Amino acid sequence: MAAELARFGVSVRTMTEITVGYPRSPLNGPDIAGDDCKVGQRYRPGVEVAPETPGAPPLFSLFSASGDTAKALPAALTAFIDAKIQPGLDDRIYLVRPDGYLACSTRAVEDVSSYLGRIAVAH
Repeated sequence: MAAELARFGVSVRTMTEITVGYPRSPLNGPDIAGDDCKVGQRYRPGVEVAPETPGAPPLFSLFSASGDTAKALPAALTAFIDAKIQPGLDDRIYLVRPDGYLACSTRAVEDVSSYLGRIAVAH
């Protein structure tokens, strides 16, 4: 099956669990109502998130139209984010968990900072 999907340019990793969602998970952060991708759902299947590196901690992916979003975060929190900031689709900031589920959808960098701060304390 994986070979057949690869013929169409589809990764098995991006196709698994696309209908599974966690709308009431404690891992969910702020969400902008009305967005087609809500926290706790897979972030846009087919969009690659931070690659897994053996032996390294998993990283969040940050999608933002502004390249300055990561610079506005406290330095200690940027350790949780992949260094490659992905281009955003609009004026929203999307923080995607390492497992590909949307963690936070906002327009305020402070929301991302607060969310990552909670994760960092639990870490």
